[in-house]
Amino acid sequence: MDKKLKIISISVGVLIAIVISGALIFSPENTRQKEEQGLITDDVDISVDSKPQYKVFFENTGSMNGYVRGNTRVKDVLHDLLANIKTHSLSDNEISLNFVNSVVIPTQTGISGFRDALDPAVFIELCSQYPGCSLGDTYFPDIYKTTLNSISENDVGIWISDCIPSTGDEVSTREVLNRQSIEIRRIFSEKLMEYNFNTLVLHLSSNYNGQYWDKYENTTYINNVDRPYYIWAFGKTEYLEGLKEVIEQTGLLQQGLLNYHHFFFYDSGLLEYSIRPNPKIGNFSLVPGNPYKIDDARAETRGHLSGVFQFPVYIDFSELPLDESYYTNPANYELCSHYTMEIESTDRDGYTHLMRLRTEKLQSETLEIRLKKQLPKWVYDQHLYDDSDILSEEQIDKTFGFKYLLRGVHEAYMARQGYEEYYFNLKLYIN
Repeated sequence: MDKKLKIISISVGVLIAIVISGALIFSPENTRQKEEQGLITDDVDISVDSKPQYKVFFENTGSMNGYVRGNTRVKDVLHDLLANIKTHSLSDNEISLNFVNSVVIPTQTGISGFRDALDPAVFIELCSQYPGCSLGDTYFPDIYKTTLNSISENDVGIWISDCIPSTGDEVSTREVLNRQSIEIRRIFSEKLMEYNFNTLVLHLSSNYNGQYWDKYENTTYINNVDRPYYIWAFGKTEYLEGLKEVIEQTGLLQQGLLNYHHFFFYDSGLLEYSIRPNPKIGNFSLVPGNPYKIDDARAETRGHLSGVFQFPVYIDFSELPLDESYYTNPANYELCSHYTMEIESTDRDGYTHLMRLRTEKLQSETLEIRLKKQLPKWVYDQHLYDDSDILSEEQIDKTFGFKYLLRGVHEAYMARQGYEEYYFNLKLYIN
């Protein structure tokens, strides 16, 4: 989408007055007003068939200032996404727009006003109105807890953050990050005990203008250089399906989207797959009425492939909301045999992927193939343990401590009853 969003300019002084007036209406002392705005939902009874309430939480600690100083892509992306949520009528209610740090700060700005309220001066002024508000250190267990406690099973929560944890002056950075990961696991586990919700993590990039604090609390000024940030979404399966459709139609977000990962509940019985005659090496016979079995399997007897046997399995992954790179990475699979595997995308006969299975030790057996539930490679690639040279090519596009946050969430889902160890376990019968 090349056309720039038109944004009405407004002075910071006037903008602060507008936002503060909204904040005072939603002051911490006025619980009744919070309930009316949907921030407190304990007593709300919404039918299963109704649309969810959307609640946005923009982390406004000091490390986020560089993403909102001047005109930045994160502002445009969020504006575009929220406008599309309204355009596609994903909710019958107004979107609840909030800032979050150690507390939640509701606003009454509306979508366009919220875009303009993404400003360091506004962050400081709003924080001064809320007891307990802190824009300093970022302790993510508290931020996750505050955010998750503000949403219910009838809501979709959207959280925007740079996902950089503070470690303070602790001697062992690894120990601090491990402790935060454990706390994140506990917080997500407790929320999952209330109801099964999915978590979607989007990895994006935006221009950054401001001070960067590394793990040693040293500062480096970054002048209009791209840095990663993340949009998280929390909600029930059917709600996030609708949101993902809107995300796919949000042009500015798609332009900046680098990776994503989805923690979700899935019935593996929905997976469609079958053995097909080609491409193959050697020979075999299909079994009528049983797409999972082959008879009379024989290895190749001629040329440089002599002794090799290969057969194809076509799979439909369209019901699995994972990133394409997850399906095509053999490291995400577990083969309980001596076969090797290659997998690629396809559009043949309604299937999304072609799996080539090859062996030089052909025998009659049941071959099991499992897609493991694990964090994708990009999470580890994105992780940074030492960010003291943040302007270097090796560090500028990475996120300090990132894998520890995702690991805590991953472990919470893996421990949840009914959340299986594998996305699926294919069984193929070879005679």
